[in-house]
Amino acid sequence: MARSTRAQGATLRIEIRITEEEKAIIRDQASRASLTMSEYIRRSALNKRILSTMTRRPQENLQDSVDSRSICSHRSRSSG
Repeated sequence: MARSTRAQGATLRIEIRITEEEKAIIRDQASRASLTMSEYIRRSALNKRILSTMTRRPQENLQDSVDSRSICSHRSRSSG
């Protein structure tokens, strides 16, 4: 998990109240971006870039999907 801001000396704490559902959403989004919840909230509040990360498997599935569409598209043009 990223700790870039903390490594630069972030020492102050802020408490907020959120629901269990909001916490679960934030935890999930932070996890998808490979960030701690603190870093995710920090970046969100400061309008900094947050990039979602993908595991290799979903990337392969996405590429397979794109390849399949290309093949189907090519076949439909050829047989038309």
